[in-house]
Formats: sequence, structure tokens, C-alpha cells
Amino acid sequence: MGEARSSEFIEAPVKEVHIYARDPRKWRVWFVNFHGPDEMTGDGGVGTIIEARYSILGNKLPVTIEVMEDRKDFWRGKITGVMNGELTASQLLQDEGTEFIMEWKYTLSMGKIGKIADSSAIEKIIGRSLANSVENLKTICESASYLVSH
Repeated sequence: MGEARSSEFIEAPVKEVHIYARDPRKWRVWFVNFHGPDEMTGDGGVGTIIEARYSILGNKLPVTIEVMEDRKDFWRGKITGVMNGELTASQLLQDEGTEFIMEWKYTLSMGKIGKIADSSAIEKIIGRSLANSVENLKTICESASYLVSH
């Protein structure tokens, strides 16, 4: 099983970070290599099912994400498909902002991707992608004008 983790201090209130980060319709803006949602059942809260694709080495892998928990300070989704696992996001009040921590535990059916790269390379790629995603979220959430208009 692969694991990736990234955290950033975001100069924005926990509530604003949570509202933006939890919305699957906004993931394509900040979540690197995420394409979708192609289909979504629900409003983004617990029980929402998101059909999407995650790109690795030019391959857009179909994934389904089911929202399992959705609180102001914590979000958890179950991932199934070619990639299986769990994605979590914690939003912790710190000073006058938010400590945002994103963790991804996954297994990946290597298939044709295994012919291009080994599992340690895939783990590095996913880890870097997650770190870039959290940095993107930080930049967007710290831009008040972007949050207000979207």
C-alpha cells in the first residue's frame, strides 16, 4: 500500500478552507491530476458518490470516491476502482489560520502503468502531486477575491 501526506499552514479561516476543499466541483481547480467529477450523486456531503479520473503517467484512471465523513475539521473519502484506498483532509485551527493536512493511502492495480514505472516511482509521483495540490489549495484560499467569486 502506498501512502502520501502533505500539510500547509493556510492564512484563511478553517470554515472557508473546509467549504472550498470539500466541494468536488472545485477539486479540478486545485487537485493536481484530478479530472472530474464526470458524474456526482449528492451535494458533496456524507454519502456523495463522485465518478472521476486520476491521471498518472498520461493514463487517466477511473476512480469512484464516496464521502464517508464531512465535518468542519475533517473530511474522509473512500476510493475504489483501479486505485483503492482512502483520502483524508484535516483542517485544524492554528493561530489565525488553518493547518491543512491531506493524507492518501492507496493500492494501485499497476496494469500498463507497471510497464512504464515501478511502484516506488509511482509513489513519488503521487506524493509530489499531493504536495502540489495542497500548495495550490493554500494559494487559492489565501486569495480572498478568488474565494468570494467562486
